Amino acid sequence: MHGLVHVLVCGGTSVQWLDTTTQEWCRITGELSSAARGVGMRWITICPYVGWFTEMEREQVCKRIAKATGGSIDRSTVTHLDNDGFTISFNVCADGQQRFVDVADSLPDSLITEDTLSTAMHSPALFDPDLIVVHGPANKVPQSLMWELGYSELVFVDTPWRRLQSSDVQQAISDFTTRERRFGGIDV
Repeated sequence: MHGLVHVLVCGGTSVQWLDTTTQEWCRITGELSSAARGVGMRWITICPYVGWFTEMEREQVCKRIAKATGGSIDRSTVTHLDNDGFTISFNVCADGQQRFVDVADSLPDSLITEDTLSTAMHSPALFDPDLIVVHGPANKVPQSLMWELGYSELVFVDTPWRRLQSSDVQQAISDFTTRERRFGGIDV
């Protein structure tokens, strides 16, 4: 299993997500499912690299993903439970700061702690991502990521988002397994 429980895949712009067809979402979901088999992964989260959606565009993208995956929609997230025992979660919010604000606004003030924010930010996953696979330039951190960067390993891939293959994620996992994780610089 290599200690890999949660992988976050970050790729594509909001415009690319809007242009992604139901058939392409089916293919992408299949590729991610294929990559997760055999490595003990329990959650995959997918988010855009950069961009912004209007409310109508967000709903359109969520409905298209839900139709493609049979998943359920909760605000800006579509969750698909795979037959192999793991969950694929599509988070349509492409702005990490906005996602943080939305999560904080959804919690009662008395419940806002680092733990409750972390749980809500990663829901339905129960843990921070172990690995973030970024489809984008290696010299720039995606604006959709903020909270996730604290304890996650980043692997950048050159493959364009809409050409995502299971081999891209498997190569990132292989790279991950050779790293010495320091969890934010703390020796463990």
